[in-house]
Amino acid sequence: MSRTLATGAVALLLAGCSTSVHHSSARPSPTPSPTSSPTQNPTPSPSPTAQAIAPIPTPAPTGPFMHSVGERVTPDALRGVVGAYVTVLGWRQSTGASSSQAGLQVGAVDARFCGGQFGSAAPDGITVDSRPWHVLYADGSTYDQNGSSGGDDLKPEYPVNSLVLASGQCVRGWISVEVPIGKRPQAVEYAPDSNKKPVLWRLPNA
Repeated sequence: MSRTLATGAVALLLAGCSTSVHHSSARPSPTPSPTSSPTQNPTPSPSPTAQAIAPIPTPAPTGPFMHSVGERVTPDALRGVVGAYVTVLGWRQSTGASSSQAGLQVGAVDARFCGGQFGSAAPDGITVDSRPWHVLYADGSTYDQNGSSGGDDLKPEYPVNSLVLASGQCVRGWISVEVPIGKRPQAVEYAPDSNKKPVLWRLPNA
C-alpha cells in the first residue's frame, strides 16, 4: 500500500514537472542591436616627396679674360721681375680734341707701366711707348693710339716715342685714341710684340 502510494506520488511529480516545462514559453533571444562599425579615418595620401632640383650649370665664360680697371698685371715679357706691372686707371670718352676723320672723336686711356727691379737683366733699361695700347669694342673692332698723348687738357702724357726706363722706374700718362662718336669701348688692350698674349681690362659702362 505504501509502495503504491509512493509510486503514484513519483509519477505525479514527474507529470507536473513535464507539464511545467511544456507550458513554459521560451523567451526569444534578444536581437542583438546592430553594432556600428567604428568610423575609420581615411588613410591620408602620402605627401609628395621633395626632390632635389639639380642646379643649372653656369656656362663657361667665352672670350679672353678681362681684368678690372686699376688691377695690376705682370705681362709675360716681364714675368719674374719684381715690381713689374702694367695697369689701366681710367678712360675718357672725349678729350675735346678734334678728330682727323669724320664720325670719330678723340678719347684717351689713362695707363701706367712699371718696369720693376730688373737690375742687370736689362742693363740698358726698358723701352716704353704707346704703340702696344689699343681699345676694343664688343663687335670686335679695334682702334689704335693716334700718335699723340693726352692733349692740352690731359696731363701727364704717356710717351708716344720710345722712353727708356731704368730699373725701378714707372711711367703714367694719357694715350689718345680716335673712336666712334658716342660709342663707348668695351676694353683696353696692352699687347706688345714680345708678349705671348695680350692683357685686357674691361671698361665700365659709364
